Amino acid sequence: ADGDDAHLLGLFGQQAGAHPAGVDHHERRAEEQRGLLERLKRDRVGDFVPKPMSDCTGADILRELCGHLNFDLDTVATAICIPCRMPYITSMFMPRAKADRPPPVPAGSTNLALISQFVEIPEDFEFTVEYSVRVAQMAVYELLGIDAAILPILHHDKSAKMQLDAAIKTFR
Repeated sequence: ADGDDAHLLGLFGQQAGAHPAGVDHHERRAEEQRGLLERLKRDRVGDFVPKPMSDCTGADILRELCGHLNFDLDTVATAICIPCRMPYITSMFMPRAKADRPPPVPAGSTNLALISQFVEIPEDFEFTVEYSVRVAQMAVYELLGIDAAILPILHHDKSAKMQLDAAIKTFR
């Protein structure tokens, strides 16, 4: 998936020294800071590094990030950035039809439920912790016949206050 919508992620971190041999790279030491940055449209040329992110080294990605954040490059002088491709990371945001995703408990199921970001909850937005919890609650409650409240869906997008706040932040 080398299309324009594929993502390139930069995993970066700052550390006092290299990990000694045999240390699991997933373990975080107290002096380390780690982050994950993501770029949509990875084939577009950067604003601060004149090449597409898909052609960038880790140092290039950090230079582009510093440019956008108005940071001095010394801020990331000891950082290590490892570019990695994750072409399907945004598949849940792709256009789809209503019937493309199953409900948490398929019709007629008595012992099978589906829990993930790829089941359908009408009027909800996937890619949140609340969505994942809500799907699991729906599946368990339905299969076990539990009559309990599911986490409510909060419609912040329809709130006049949220829309006004967003408009104000847009034009700052």
